[in-house]
Amino acid sequence: MEIKRWIMGIVLIVVLVSMTFIIIKVKGEFDSMKGLDAQGIGKKINIVVDSNTTSDYRYFEGGTTILWKETERKKLIKHMKDNKLKVKPGEYIINQTTSFKESLKIFKLEKID
Repeated sequence: MEIKRWIMGIVLIVVLVSMTFIIIKVKGEFDSMKGLDAQGIGKKINIVVDSNTTSDYRYFEGGTTILWKETERKKLIKHMKDNKLKVKPGEYIINQTTSFKESLKIFKLEKID
């Protein structure tokens, strides 16, 4: 009986140590994913605005732009509404984690007449 308890204790310790390593590994994976977002790494989004497209703030309320990080997209929408701006026709490339400030350098904006 004594040997059986001893073996059960060792098995329990091995299981607990294994679970600890698994938890640490999973937590590390989640932390690294957060890091990717903070670094601005994400899927590229190709945005094409042609002269026949309504290119005011409403353009950013749908289509492929919804793949862009919502908080930053909403900041651009508000900025465009408040300042009566539209995007000039052209091809623009952003990624899912592009910040609002970065987007102002990417998109060519002009006043609506």
